[in-house]
Amino acid sequence: MRKLFTLLLYCIPLFGIAQIERAEYFIDTDPGTDNGTPITINTPGNTIFESFTINTSSLNKGIHTLYVRTKDANDIWSLYFKQTFLIHDFTDTTTPSQIIAAEYFFDTDPGTNNGTAIAITPSFSVSESLAIPAALSDGIHTLYIRTKDEDDRWSLFFKQTFLVHSFAAPAQTAINQYEYFFDTDPGTGASGNVIDVNPSTFTLNEAIAIPSGGLTEGTHYLYVRARDENGVWSLYEAIEFTITEALSIQDNLLLLTRIFPVPANDNITVDTKTNFTERIKLIDLNGKVIKTFEVDTNLNKIDVSNFAKGTYILQIKTDKGLLNKKIIIN
Repeated sequence: MRKLFTLLLYCIPLFGIAQIERAEYFIDTDPGTDNGTPITINTPGNTIFESFTINTSSLNKGIHTLYVRTKDANDIWSLYFKQTFLIHDFTDTTTPSQIIAAEYFFDTDPGTNNGTAIAITPSFSVSESLAIPAALSDGIHTLYIRTKDEDDRWSLFFKQTFLVHSFAAPAQTAINQYEYFFDTDPGTGASGNVIDVNPSTFTLNEAIAIPSGGLTEGTHYLYVRARDENGVWSLYEAIEFTITEALSIQDNLLLLTRIFPVPANDNITVDTKTNFTERIKLIDLNGKVIKTFEVDTNLNKIDVSNFAKGTYILQIKTDKGLLNKKIIIN
């Protein structure tokens, strides 16, 4: 006996989302990761649909369980998907009957022939895609589907539980204050370092010179947060920087450069705010220039997917000077 399974393979790693590169299956007993039977993946991706055939001829009669799991590009295995099935040799002496009708209902069975009819083409097997309208109240509901053959026999139903919930878009509230602080949070509204903004603004995108006088040499963190008209404070954004000597206004502007995400898998975005970016270089820890990216804006996305995993220096040349930032490629 051979059984054909069509599965949606997925993998959710602990940090971020990485492409699925491998899949395997086993039956009943887990042989350990990397020891199952490989499943051919034609095109790696974050979500994969594959059809594959499993030979069950060596299995004993009775109930068995098929397990399928996937591994991503970070070498992390997913939890497994499992499907129980029955191996049984039987002789079917009945004459096959075509499926001639199908219906669905929600939550409460109205009785056969009383559900909502589904238009189908009579056949021994039916594969249909259909949109099912549902004017249901918020909460948990269950969809039931069943079919009828030409001998007027109804099948058992298939059921799928789902949640109906009406999401109201939150009202947008204007920002009326920004503030910043260094290293230690003094509490909202207590830093005294207020950034002036126009009343009733919803976003702020501008270069601001933030004085760093009084800070000791070494690593520090700049935190910025906003308050809306309802008096609600946002989470803060943190920027790491190093004090090596007295900083000029030009240096302070460079500190506002944002590089994200770090660590990175595929792309890195470099936002130099209003500074004009002329060139970006990727340099290894030995000082070798791996690649030079020619750019011409203050917001650039660079592709790092083809570089080896490790730590690099991203050198950013702007019209205000050079900035070297350490990055990690996963």
